[in-house]
Amino acid sequence: MQSQVMIICTIDQKKLPTLLKSRESHLRYIAQNEKNISFAGIVETEADPYQQIVYFLDVNFEMAQSFIQNDPYFNCFEEVKLLPFSKKIPRS
Repeated sequence: MQSQVMIICTIDQKKLPTLLKSRESHLRYIAQNEKNISFAGIVETEADPYQQIVYFLDVNFEMAQSFIQNDPYFNCFEEVKLLPFSKKIPRS
């Protein structure tokens, strides 16, 4: 069974303008690493559209650490959590 890691990145609201300026380089980085990403998205509300970014990666823990540390958004995160993840539904 392949390793999976969930990464939860809390956005530092003081660095939101920097994050928004880095969007194009972030999207290029994601495209380059797409084969390792099961899915990703943002946690948002109407009042706060930029709270967290969540990634589900099909890599081991060390590769997940490298992935997030090289993301152009990395310095805009207040907190980053890497957690082991095991997909149960839908079954493969």
